[in-house]
Amino acid sequence: YFQSNSSITEGVIVTFDNNYNYSLDQILYLYENNKNKKPIYINLFVTTDRDSIIDLSKYDQNIKEFLKYLSNITNGGENIIIGFSEIDKAPIEQLAYYYSLMKKYLPKAKLFYYVDMGNSKRIVKLYNYLLNNYGIKLDMVGLEVYGNYIYNNGNISMSKYMESNIMQYKQFTDKNNIKFFIGELGFRNGDLEGYRSSDGLGYWNGPSEQGYQATIKYYKNIINQLHDMGIEIIGIYNWNGYNGDPFGLWNNPYINDLIEYMVNNSN
Repeated sequence: YFQSNSSITEGVIVTFDNNYNYSLDQILYLYENNKNKKPIYINLFVTTDRDSIIDLSKYDQNIKEFLKYLSNITNGGENIIIGFSEIDKAPIEQLAYYYSLMKKYLPKAKLFYYVDMGNSKRIVKLYNYLLNNYGIKLDMVGLEVYGNYIYNNGNISMSKYMESNIMQYKQFTDKNNIKFFIGELGFRNGDLEGYRSSDGLGYWNGPSEQGYQATIKYYKNIINQLHDMGIEIIGIYNWNGYNGDPFGLWNNPYINDLIEYMVNNSN
């Protein structure tokens, strides 16, 4: 799918404390095989211990070395979209500084930032601070969609709270002529009740064969609802990681069904 002319592309999460070299290999592989010049997303996740990030300066050398490496292999960021997600305890001023480094090392790249809905005000704060203090404009901002969905006879839909939050920031991006996107959409893989507290790590019911089918259906339900709201770019969170997070989809036997659906229903 990545090498086809479909709308599907891929991204790589980069952490400095877990599988760092593997992530570098993945980026290089994607870049060298990107025959259709698709955008490749790089999420500078920094560390798997996300709650501990209150000061990015302790990773200063790591970040600079990574950006220099990425610049060298991508000709200054060609076809790269890079940024942070969440990191909601670090000061806005510090985030802005590291975005200025991204622009310095990767002048051809686009920049994104997305957060969870509870910290959505940081989107506007970072956007304005970066623009006013560095003259740098974020190209994409977004939200991650987790929580409790409305269940009705096998199908799910977003709550009014989710919808209003999303539309608030979509209107902000439209006003500022930048792109809004969903940074993460995720369900516990194989959980028949994955629509309940969808960001939680504990299974309510599963995993099971019926649950794997339901997971794919839930993704389709919400992707369809997002498309109806005019949102074109949706990131599927496929983390099956260091802390045992259950969001990885690669062992779902119906994953190709979801990818085909996304290809055939892209805007």
